[in-house]
Amino acid sequence: MTNLLKNALFPVAILFAQIAFGQSHAAGIEAMQLEEWDKAISIYAGLVKANPADQSAFLSLGNAYLAKGDKENALANFKNASNTNSDAPLTYVANGRVLLLENNPVEAEKQFGKSKEVCQKRHDYLEAAW
Repeated sequence: MTNLLKNALFPVAILFAQIAFGQSHAAGIEAMQLEEWDKAISIYAGLVKANPADQSAFLSLGNAYLAKGDKENALANFKNASNTNSDAPLTYVANGRVLLLENNPVEAEKQFGKSKEVCQKRHDYLEAAW
């Protein structure tokens, strides 16, 4: 099989696996809303395994661990979310959550503010483009 064909089929296989095993953000959100922390952890762990660049899944996985009372795993997942994309608004959210768990609310608030600034700049840019 050529590399092109292999590369084209790989994302399809991941998508099929996510659908087949219910590994979706919607299923994770539902588990979180029902306070089924182990199920949410399983879903989001599958999502980050399938896509290690999914900041949202890392943040949700950290939230599920935190809700379950596992601060160590929550911190590790917030740090993973922080490392996936350095200029995205979610990076600042992840940084803020890490700082909150490290008992540094002042610096955490600054990170949350940066996230808001980045979102506002992107909004202004898109608004100007229209």
